[in-house]
Amino acid sequence: DMGEEEEPNPLMSEHKQQQQQQAGKDLSTEEATNGKSASREEQLASSLTKMSRNGGSCDEYIWSQDRHEVVINFFLPAETRAKDISVKLTSDKHLLAKSQGVVVIDKELSYPVVNNEDSLDWEMKYHHDGRRLLRISLRKTLPGMNSLPALPVEEGVILWWKSVFQGDAEIDVANIPDRKTKNLAKNQNVWKEAHEKFQELIRNSAPTEI
Repeated sequence: DMGEEEEPNPLMSEHKQQQQQQAGKDLSTEEATNGKSASREEQLASSLTKMSRNGGSCDEYIWSQDRHEVVINFFLPAETRAKDISVKLTSDKHLLAKSQGVVVIDKELSYPVVNNEDSLDWEMKYHHDGRRLLRISLRKTLPGMNSLPALPVEEGVILWWKSVFQGDAEIDVANIPDRKTKNLAKNQNVWKEAHEKFQELIRNSAPTEI
């Protein structure tokens, strides 16, 4: 049988009733707090997963990549302000950043990137532990593309980075989430064709004596 709603006990003291009501409120508050805590933890986990998709993390930074772009989130002190930061590429493989004139990033990239006024984006974000994140976005290019911009690049050519900076730990690009294994053979053929075109262009552009 379905239980009937319990009527208030007239013999129970007002103080006792207040205690039970308060206990119910405390339980509801605790459940709500736990729910918010779980939700926040899920959000943080989701955020960290996104920040390291197809990439990785270390004590200094978290990085991700897709077929066109590499995004690096550097950890900086909580008091760091955006107006104190300057970021630039000194070459297609060298990244330099300063905070109030003090160098905070001076690293050689593992692969070349597009190096022009519009190719580098950065912004300051807050990390959940109180620190600041310097988020830097770089556009991928293929080796030789900057020196020979006329070299055609097939849409199927994808360069997955094994690491962001020279000397850092490498990831296994064969197992990253966005890699399409079924297209591996096709991509390898496209790479071979692009490389052959590159070599041919080099031979044809070799300087001749006059």
